[in-house]
Amino acid sequence: MEFVAALVIVGALLSFVLAVCVVPIYLVATRRQRLERKRNRSAPMLSSLATVVEERVSRYGGGESSIREQHFATFEMPDGSRFELAVPENVAGVITAGDVGQLTWQGSWFIGFQRQILR
Repeated sequence: MEFVAALVIVGALLSFVLAVCVVPIYLVATRRQRLERKRNRSAPMLSSLATVVEERVSRYGGGESSIREQHFATFEMPDGSRFELAVPENVAGVITAGDVGQLTWQGSWFIGFQRQILR
């Protein structure tokens, strides 16, 4: 009987921890994503000449799950300012550091990069 009572107490404690710790973290993360999506949708779509300065890949997962990759490119504007955008894998495969072209973005969303053909 004491064992069952102990299991009930442990179950109640785990439920409490779940409600107090995990659920708020999930709610905060979800809210941040919604706010970022809202900001990006309301941001103007911009386009400028830019140079690809660097590319990188962020890998996460593994172990019991598959490994996921997210590709990023750092762009330099004509005024010298730089910023990094997540780019789709098919774009990351064809751009390289030193490429110059027309970058289009909206907020923190990458829209496109049209490379200049140098003659």
